[in-house]
Amino acid sequence: MFYTVGEKIRQVRQQFHLKQGTFQHFGITQHYLSMIETNKRQPPEKTLIDIYDALVTLTEGEMRSLYTLDEFLKTPEEQAREFFEQRLTIDTIVDQYDELMSVAKQYNLTSYMIQLDKLLGQYYFMRNDGQEAVKHFQIAIDRAIKEDINPYHLYQQFGIMLRKLGRYVESISKLSIAIGYAKTEEQIKEIDVLLILTYYQMGQHQLALEMINQLTSKANIYPSKHYVKAILIKVEILRNNGLILESRDYLLALLDEPEYEPYLKHIYHSLGWNYIANHEYSKALEILKKAFSYRESDLEKALTLLLIGAVYFEMEEYEEAQSYYTQIKSTILSSWSTNSKKMWFDKQLDLYWRTKQMDKVVLLQQELKELVETEALPEDTVNQIKKTFLKQVSTRTSLSEEEYSPLYNFLVF
Repeated sequence: MFYTVGEKIRQVRQQFHLKQGTFQHFGITQHYLSMIETNKRQPPEKTLIDIYDALVTLTEGEMRSLYTLDEFLKTPEEQAREFFEQRLTIDTIVDQYDELMSVAKQYNLTSYMIQLDKLLGQYYFMRNDGQEAVKHFQIAIDRAIKEDINPYHLYQQFGIMLRKLGRYVESISKLSIAIGYAKTEEQIKEIDVLLILTYYQMGQHQLALEMINQLTSKANIYPSKHYVKAILIKVEILRNNGLILESRDYLLALLDEPEYEPYLKHIYHSLGWNYIANHEYSKALEILKKAFSYRESDLEKALTLLLIGAVYFEMEEYEEAQSYYTQIKSTILSSWSTNSKKMWFDKQLDLYWRTKQMDKVVLLQQELKELVETEALPEDTVNQIKKTFLKQVSTRTSLSEEEYSPLYNFLVF
């Protein structure tokens, strides 16, 4: 697929019916040229430039339309790398995987073999195929270790992916392994923050807080991004434990520091949630609309709109709340974020329960089943959704027969 410089010379020479002896006029003997064409000699770059100039002269300039000097000088390995750079994208990885892997193996491009499986893992992850995603990430890691390539970044990304899939114990395992391959203090702190987030999402709040306190006590020597991420997680934990005003103080302190401006999209989003928790709904709407203007990805915007919908729910403006939940449904349920999916189901079930739309609860039950069957949502997460819903239902002292049957079916499926 990719030619050596000798093969390029022979190709052009044959195309233009040039004999090897012709090059003697340019100081290149027939024997030497033959050795180059059969890849038995690798001449210095200056000689190759002389041969290129000779071919330009002998073809009356047509050589330039076949190869530029830069293209002429490239080795097969350099051509293969360029080929990968042009074609290695997540959108085309499935269709081109076999072809690209064959090329990578032919030219012993180990880093691209690893990148291929990592990228294919990311492709399947984005399409909620956790089984295939995990398989290809593990292949990439195994190859890196076999070839003595530091797998830190692979383990880090693998751990992040597993957390987003709701596979928290496995995530902690991979992130802990990553620490062993870390080369800098920055990399260690990066993993610390990821571990904190994982412990928080799996409900190990005390352990998360202990790690946060260790990290933030040395904030002056750690990059601000790690400090902010740790504080934002601490804010979530405090708010969930009823310490709303204390958690708000942390957010307002972050807003006072210009160096944290890159994180405003997270800070305002969290602050809006704080005002919701304290029943300050008008203020929550004001802050969340401000947060929305900073949000970047579709999922980030959807999560802020989810909170805006939650505000309207608390204000008993149920139609307005439902319009937000409906607007963002496909974005959240098609995302990679297990936690975001859980949040959406919690909010939507709460609204259906409050408005006595038990037929809609039955429909959500079917959607949850389908997500589990396609491995787009772990069963553990579905059980958490059920527990949250049961807690909400338990505030009612009695249920009508029409409510009991669909509710029972939802909780036992």
